Amino acid sequence: MWINGLALDTKNDFLYWCDAYRNVIERIRWNGADREVLVQGVDKLSHPYGLAFLDNYIFFSEFKRGAVKRVNVDTPDHVQEIYQYPTTIFELAVFKTDPPKTDLQHFEYQGPHG
Repeated sequence: MWINGLALDTKNDFLYWCDAYRNVIERIRWNGADREVLVQGVDKLSHPYGLAFLDNYIFFSEFKRGAVKRVNVDTPDHVQEIYQYPTTIFELAVFKTDPPKTDLQHFEYQGPHG
């Protein structure tokens, strides 16, 4: 195992994590029940690193590709790439804006030097 990212779903009591060695995103309830694999395989994710949860979506970065992808936790077979950056992306954070932005391509990037 090579756990890189952790995220919490406080509404449904789930802990999510990504494992870069196994190319997998999993979840488990806080009480240790209902462990399951949500996304698996290099065709859907490759070296996941950063992980965040918002509005029933898991957002994750791919360390080697500089990609940000998302997956709905209720329909995890459909992984959507929403951003590609020409360098490595480590951690990421997602948040709501007011007013809401509808363009999924709107990202603010902060590199390792600010």
